Amino acid sequence: MESARRPSTSHAHAEESRVEPSGQQISVLLVDDQRLMLTALRAYVNSDSRLKVVGEAMNGEAAVQQVRALRPDVVLMDLQMPVMDGVVATEHIAAEFPQVQILALTAFQSDEYVVPVLRAGANGYLLKDAEPEEVLAAIHTVHAGGSVVSSAVACTLIHTLKQEAPRRAADQEVQRKAALLSARELDVVEALCEGKSNREIAKSLAMSEATVKTHLSNVLHKLEVHDRLQIAVMALREGIVKV
Repeated sequence: MESARRPSTSHAHAEESRVEPSGQQISVLLVDDQRLMLTALRAYVNSDSRLKVVGEAMNGEAAVQQVRALRPDVVLMDLQMPVMDGVVATEHIAAEFPQVQILALTAFQSDEYVVPVLRAGANGYLLKDAEPEEVLAAIHTVHAGGSVVSSAVACTLIHTLKQEAPRRAADQEVQRKAALLSARELDVVEALCEGKSNREIAKSLAMSEATVKTHLSNVLHKLEVHDRLQIAVMALREGIVKV
């Protein structure tokens, strides 16, 4: 959704968003150093009657100040900005206002940006070529407590976690939960960590997509996590699977 042009299609891993109570709008703060981008974002976000743009900021420092003043539910955060970048701003906001959900929206997909901003406290990471509908769905997802990342970003994140996994000591509680997984559920988790979609997992494991979804639902319950991204992060960090 770069600037005001119609974006190309990009797929994201996200939970289905939950519907907010009738009449209750999600307040959104827009952060980007390009005025044209802010204008486009405002139009897209306000096109959803369940969302409301309550403010804008053109750098990270202003974003922190706006969060203090407006207490938005969700912040759409650009990363490369003057004065204070989006990673530092995210860290400040997450530390001071943990209830505020932060969704990174940027043109960059390298691990130089992806990993630091997620570690700083962002709940999701989308690229600016995402369709407006994806961005709107992502806002609802992170507001509901879920996580969302673009497919291309997921590959970057998985690659980084695979490199880090051998250096981490296994968490005993996580290993206890992992021991509850069946062999078939572990196969599905391994395929998920390779960046495969449900359809690709079904094809590679010779099962239906419905069966894949059932296995993933069981894994979510057993590992006590909320979405497929959290499954991948836990599995790779703790060595539950090796890919």
